[in-house]
Amino acid sequence: MQLQRLLNEQPTQLSFDWRQLVMLGLNGPLKRTQPAFNRFNRRQPYRLELPGQTHVTTRQLYVFVDESGSMTDTEVAQLLNQLQQLLKRYQESIIVIPFDATVHTDQRQRIHTGAQLNLNRAAGGGTAYQPIFDWLAEQRLQDQQAVVLILTDGHGESNRINNHGFTNVIWGLITSPAELSVTQPIGKVTTVYL
Repeated sequence: MQLQRLLNEQPTQLSFDWRQLVMLGLNGPLKRTQPAFNRFNRRQPYRLELPGQTHVTTRQLYVFVDESGSMTDTEVAQLLNQLQQLLKRYQESIIVIPFDATVHTDQRQRIHTGAQLNLNRAAGGGTAYQPIFDWLAEQRLQDQQAVVLILTDGHGESNRINNHGFTNVIWGLITSPAELSVTQPIGKVTTVYL
């Protein structure tokens, strides 16, 4: 009887940190090595003139932050605080771009640390996700070059998005993944724990 009850139980869904998902996307199959003089060469550790190696990601992280009217100021601030936590793990620069119904490239920031992040709100209209993918196509970005993280509440257009062949997308929602308005979203959908 107890065995049958254990077999009938549904396995609980594993929850993971969304920042790990971003790191997995960045450390994809393509990595390049660069010499590092602060590391020993593993093959010849006694020869100090030979540098060691470190692995460097080959993908650029683009973070699109939803600053539409459906997002409150505290929600946007909490998303940006989560982004600062990501920067503690990630050693390279990221590009942060606010969006609402359009992508605000004039407010684009390339940052290396959380202290450089501009916390002022730049947008405030409706929400549309198609301009993000149109902008990626204009920049001629491909999956091997970039990872896109969309931080949003999920309330936007409900039609299918033309991704222009770009699939390396992570949807970070402040709501449950079921509330994402896009039908058949491209990439992975996860919850950003606020």
